[in-house]
Parts: sequence; C-alpha cells; structure tokens
Amino acid sequence: MDGWIQACPRADLKGKKPLSVQIGEWPVVLFRGDGGMPWALLDRCPHRGVPLSLGSVCRGRIVCCYHGWEFDGDGRCTHIPSNVEPTAPKAMVARFEVKEAAGYVWVRPTPQEP
Repeated sequence: MDGWIQACPRADLKGKKPLSVQIGEWPVVLFRGDGGMPWALLDRCPHRGVPLSLGSVCRGRIVCCYHGWEFDGDGRCTHIPSNVEPTAPKAMVARFEVKEAAGYVWVRPTPQEP
C-alpha cells in the first residue's frame, strides 16, 4: 500500500498525551515533538514491547511508561534512566513518515526501519 492515510484531526494531537492509531497493519503512536512537529513511531518499545502510547510526551520525546526509556521523533532512544553509559544505538523504534495537511495528520503506511 502506498500513499498517505489520514490518521487523525490535527486538533486531536496535542499536549503530553500520545495518540494510538492503527495505520494499515501497524499500531502507530503519534505525538508532537519540540516546536509542535508531529511524529509517528511504531507503538512498541523495543525493550519490553509495551505500547509507547501508554506513556507520555516530555521535552518533545515520547517516554515509555514501563522503564522510562525516551525516544525522539526519528525513533532513536535518547535516554535510559538506569543507564550510566551513552544510549546504545540499537535501541531504536521504526518510524513512519508523517505530515499535516487540510486539518489532518497523515501517515505513510510503510515503516522506515531504524
């Protein structure tokens, strides 16, 4: 499937609460990063598989509710609370292309592997 899928009205994507949507076969979490830019990631933390949509948005990143891992809009893990070493580069989440147009948030239904 190619093209764009309407994910939600842009007004539904606000604040510190991420939004869970289904895009084709994929569970997707939508959130706004710094500056209000929309982001779309696979709705699954790579650590324990918990839906990221159960977490929150802090400093423009999505925070997993289970162990507090933080991911930026590109799907990179930027913070692991218990980790004193720099974050491992393999701790990533697949992302989706996203855009806003005509009052809606649109997502391309093919994940971009990390």
